[in-house]
Amino acid sequence: MFERFSENARRAVFFARAQASAFGAEEITPELLLLGMLQRPALELIRLIHEMDEDGLDRMREQIEAEIPRGNQISLSVDVPVPQELKRVFEYAIEESDTGLKTVQPGHLLIGILREAGCQAAGLLRANGAELEVLRQRMLSER
Repeated sequence: MFERFSENARRAVFFARAQASAFGAEEITPELLLLGMLQRPALELIRLIHEMDEDGLDRMREQIEAEIPRGNQISLSVDVPVPQELKRVFEYAIEESDTGLKTVQPGHLLIGILREAGCQAAGLLRANGAELEVLRQRMLSER
């Protein structure tokens, strides 16, 4: 599945897995994926999310971290399950990349999260100014 992901999109998934390990999470959730995307320099996310700035990204990071249940740290060598919710996010991101770049970019992952409307990460993105159609148009214009 990840062979179509760009280096930055793969890095986001890697950081999500690392966050799952650090928090002792039993599975990698869309919230952890979003947190993983916020671990690297977030200039791309700022550009993609309408009216978002570095302070807004810091607040979103803090909101996510406050909601993640804490457990004992898990070794990175242990497989952590990916729930159906995150699998759908990946599938949505792949669908979105089919309309343009053919390679899944971090913006496609954001669209995937927004399309998984019931998840907490989608709510956080919307509350911080992310709009599905605006984001989709920005990704299409990058072709």
